Amino acid sequence: MIPGLGQDIPWPFQDPEKFDDNDVDTLRITVDEVTDRPYLLQPPMPTSVVDELRNKYSRFRKRHEPEYIAAKEAAFGQTDRKKLLGKLVTTPSMELQERNRLERAATSNLTEEQLAAIGKVMAEARTTAVQEVKEAAAQS
Repeated sequence: MIPGLGQDIPWPFQDPEKFDDNDVDTLRITVDEVTDRPYLLQPPMPTSVVDELRNKYSRFRKRHEPEYIAAKEAAFGQTDRKKLLGKLVTTPSMELQERNRLERAATSNLTEEQLAAIGKVMAEARTTAVQEVKEAAAQS
């Protein structure tokens, strides 16, 4: 159909009997044969083409060259080593803070009665919470 004119263009009809087979024609069985068999052991295209199609420097890239991976692992190892070295170094103020922390942990300001009262309140809160859950389950 021609747009704007509304005129149909007739399809050119050719009589199948008018087709002549020649020796240079490709046989139909050869045309239908599947010749492309992808293999899992070889990539479908060279890696340089993959780098062109997928941005080589994209932050979303998942596959990298072994050299790049080794360099990144070495860099992470350096940062981990620096963190460990920072933990090994202690200043007098850090030693004082650690000693004070250990002393506070060793001496509790709460008496046995106060600890028992806290435990009792925690146990009551737990039983009320369990009862509320059971009631909510019974209503639904």
